[in-house]
Amino acid sequence: MNFAGERILCVTSHPDDETIGCGATLARATREGAQVRTYLPFRRLDIAGRDTWDSAVVQFQRASRILGAEAVLAQPLHPEQAIWQAPHLLAEALAPHLEWATLIITHWHGDVHQAHRAVSQAVEIGTRPFRLRRRVLQCEIPSSSDQSFVRSFTPSLFVILEAEDASKKLEAMACYPQEHAPGRRPETLDRWLLVRGEQVGVERAEAFAVARWFL
Repeated sequence: MNFAGERILCVTSHPDDETIGCGATLARATREGAQVRTYLPFRRLDIAGRDTWDSAVVQFQRASRILGAEAVLAQPLHPEQAIWQAPHLLAEALAPHLEWATLIITHWHGDVHQAHRAVSQAVEIGTRPFRLRRRVLQCEIPSSSDQSFVRSFTPSLFVILEAEDASKKLEAMACYPQEHAPGRRPETLDRWLLVRGEQVGVERAEAFAVARWFL
């Protein structure tokens, strides 16, 4: 698969999720000529998120530029907790961006984090095929996709990466020093790429679950 000519929309919950979940894939896509947008859907209102929000937005914009993507903030930025309870609000805000895209990447629907699940559901609502037929991939987030009672994320698509794609992912992750917790440090993320690469016989890869695909 070559990404030339694609319009890719990455819809994830928090600044850094776009990099952790599919940063190397976005870097490869832009390298091959795709247009890429990273969409930040809502504003964090927990204590840690509120106190660092302005800097997190700047980091998100900087990381997106490194990956070759255009950073887009939802207008308006709903409170995160509101989207947990009403993902259809996000689906409505997403509609023109989903319309623009030819390929959408979002969270896996089984993630532990409820914000991830709400975003995935909003994309599911917005891409019901009888209204809008779009291909959708779900990415994995270490510390969420692998932390449920039953580890059931099963990749069905692997994006093969060049060294420069992996390097861009790690460079983008360096924009988020406050997120370098166990399981999410740049060196750990690189090990994930190596493991997924070994599973398909290449040096590095990112793994996805196919949610919608049309031939």
